[in-house]
Parts: sequence; structure tokens; C-alpha cells
Amino acid sequence: MQCEIRATAGTGTTFYGNGLNISYSNTISGTISGCSSGLNASYSNTISGTISGCSYGLNASYSNTISGTISGCAYGLFYSYSNTISGTISGCISGLNASYSNTISGTISGCAYGLFYSCSNTISGTISGCSYISRKSINNVLRNNADIGAQTVIYGINTAYEHNRLKCENLNRVDGTHKIYDNYGDVLKTACDGTGDAPSVDPDSGSGYCLEASNIQQNCVDVNSALRIIEDVRIWLAAGTHTLAYKVQTTYTTSVDLVLTIDYIGTDGVITRATKAAAVATRDNDADWTKTITSDSFTTTQDGWITVSLDLVEYEANDEVYVWPKPTIT
Repeated sequence: MQCEIRATAGTGTTFYGNGLNISYSNTISGTISGCSSGLNASYSNTISGTISGCSYGLNASYSNTISGTISGCAYGLFYSYSNTISGTISGCISGLNASYSNTISGTISGCAYGLFYSCSNTISGTISGCSYISRKSINNVLRNNADIGAQTVIYGINTAYEHNRLKCENLNRVDGTHKIYDNYGDVLKTACDGTGDAPSVDPDSGSGYCLEASNIQQNCVDVNSALRIIEDVRIWLAAGTHTLAYKVQTTYTTSVDLVLTIDYIGTDGVITRATKAAAVATRDNDADWTKTITSDSFTTTQDGWITVSLDLVEYEANDEVYVWPKPTIT
């Protein structure tokens, strides 16, 4: 209908309501502005117009499709999930606040925080002009994102209780450039070609890609403030007794402390955790892949998946850890 829904201040007691309240399956091509919440507890709406000047663009709302603009709101999305946004979220305090599993192919711009207390969102558009891209947010993925430029990616890096982890695929729209920004350092895909401190060859004497942990922060000192290098990799194993090892290089002075964690199917089908902490010696040279972290033997009682993670739990200034991502399993 090309209508505008606006909460206008009256005289005396004034109520600023919601544009759509507990509503669903509406199609809006006009404007919702000046409301407490543009959409409140609403779902399956299609909005090609504008939501502006609201406290909350979407509040506790889900499965909405927005191709228009959410602008000038305190929070673009608040406690909202599974929305598809191909338009723009701009000029908000937080683009996404306490929101998850949203798919955003448009733009988040000019916000104090692009992502705040939000997780498992997929963003293939652009985050630009924000003071910080991520604060207290984990497991979000930026795909084919444009140049993030001079923005601070992580708020409160190296700060207690500021847990952040942002995964970037094809960073700055460079195919094959992958990087994880974490509160305690960075993890990136690195060629084994001898550039800088990188390994000169891979374990097979080729020039494949390893995982590099670098920009390590001072508070990376134990399992509660670790930099996760390998995260929840699932591997199918037949029933039996096994060991698992990762080949490691490090430029740390003498050794580096790592923790290997494996969840597997144990006795009576119960998921069992095996943890191995080890100090892995520094490499002899940049072609040395003889150093490993190896689990103790563990017995899977039936065929099934194991889940593997590897954490760095030691800080040393200006040094790196390199891990060959294919484990050796016996």
C-alpha cells in the first residue's frame, strides 16, 4: 500500500509503540519509523522499505526478509534470529545485538559495533565504518567481505571476559585468503614457502598450506584464555585403539605449550574426552616437521566421529606456531 507507519508523539502521556507487534506474513514496502520496535516478536514478514529511528529495528523477531534499510536505530537486530537481510543496517549502536543465525548479504555500516553479543551469523556483504566489527561475539563468519580497512576488528583484544572470534573467508575478497581474528591472537592460512618465518616446505616436501598462529596476546596463558588453532574438526574412525598427532613448527625460544583435546565414543557409547598437554620443542630450521603433539592412546568402542581441537596456551612476543592441518592417526 506504500503506507508509512509512524509512532507520533501526542500530548500528556505519550506512548511509542511497535510498528508490527506479534505480527507475521505482512508485506511492507513503505516506512516504519520512530517506534520503540520496528518489528516486535514478529516473523515471516517481507520488508522492502525502511525501518528507521526505532530503538530496535527488529526485536525478538525471526524469519523475516528485509531488502530495504534499517537505519538510525539503537540496535538493528536485537534478540533476533534466522532473518535474511540483503539491504543495509546503518547508523546503529549495534548492527546485530544478541542475535544469531542471521544471513546478511547487504551492508552493516557506521555502527559502534557491527556485531555485539552475537553468534553464528553469516555475512557476505560489507561491514564498514564501524568503530569495532566484533565485541563479545563468537562463531560469526564473514564471507567474501570487502576491505575491512582501518576498523578495529576485535573490541577489547587481550582483555579478560572479552571473548571474541571472527572467521573470515576470502578476506578482502581475495580468493583463498582465510583468517580468524581471536581475542588472544590470529589464525590464518599460510603457504609453506619460506616467506618471513613461515615453513619453507610442507611435511611432504611440497608448498602446501599450513595453519599459522600469530599476533599472540599476553593473556594467552592457559586453557581459559587459549588461542584455538584447530577447532572442532570431526574425523570418522573405526572402533579400536588409536593415537592422533599433529606436526608442529614453532619459532618460540625453546618450546611452546599446546593442548590437544579429543572427544570420542567411549565405554557404553558415552562421549569421552581425552586431553593431552605438551611442550613442543622449537624447530631446528624452517623445513623441520619432526616435532609433534601426540595424544595418549584412546579406544573408540564403536565406529563413529571423533571431534578434535588444538589450543595454544603460552605467550611469547613476536613468535609464531605453525601446524600441519592433516593429523597422523594410528
